[in-house]
Amino acid sequence: MPVIRHLLSALAVGALLAATAAAAAPPRRVVSINLCTDQLALALADPGQIAALSYLSRLASLSFLAGNATAFRIVRGTAEEVLKIAPDLVLAGAYSSASTRMVLAAHGVPTATFTPVTTVAEARAEIARAAALLGHPERGARLVSEIDRALTEAALPPGPPVLALQMQRRGFASGRETLIADLMRRLGIVNAADALGVVSVERVPLEVALKARPDLLILQDEDRPPADQGAALLSHPALAAVVPPQRRAFLPYREITCAGPALPAAIRRLSGEVRRIRAAIAADR
Repeated sequence: MPVIRHLLSALAVGALLAATAAAAAPPRRVVSINLCTDQLALALADPGQIAALSYLSRLASLSFLAGNATAFRIVRGTAEEVLKIAPDLVLAGAYSSASTRMVLAAHGVPTATFTPVTTVAEARAEIARAAALLGHPERGARLVSEIDRALTEAALPPGPPVLALQMQRRGFASGRETLIADLMRRLGIVNAADALGVVSVERVPLEVALKARPDLLILQDEDRPPADQGAALLSHPALAAVVPPQRRAFLPYREITCAGPALPAAIRRLSGEVRRIRAAIAADR
């Protein structure tokens, strides 16, 4: 227990230092050690402010702004390598190494920790917070306005409700306390996972998913031969019989994992796919 108390105390010190830094001059050497804070730094900071990003920032399958990240140094996220850069602000995620954050706090490095968001409202708040920390609140306001504009433009016209199920490898489905579920609600899409009792991201047996009989299956990868057993479930003939290929939508991982600059693109893509699926359902009937 003393170790846990020491850890929590150190993390609190890091957060206090970050809050103090936000009230001072904009940081000049920002290091991000998290995929989602990478996106926020790339979207909201001046290029000259960014000292390093996480190694995930360059992976196009995960990072929405991977192309922009190639100009910057990358780090694995250890305290030793971060300290060598002498940052005046570190952006971290709630699942970034707690020991790294504790060491940074012990060395007086301001560290701001961002938690995964589950709603658009939370996304707006985290964007505004990051923009303020980086000294560019107006950029945060512009990104929030872009998200709101995308939601307005993506509003679906009146029509029959679409029952959708978002599924990932190994049968994991997204329940009501996830960002994709909030986007569904805002666009008027019924989340089939609600009736299944799924709250966060939970594994749903194939037979249970089949009984839900969704109109639309939202996947993260385009149709391709499964590379392993985890992906094979999504190609199961029984699932194809209930939700044929023409009623599957694809929302790339890089657009939905981090609720930052990718969010407008995810909103527009999801709305477009639902419009397409509605037409397919109407044709089937």
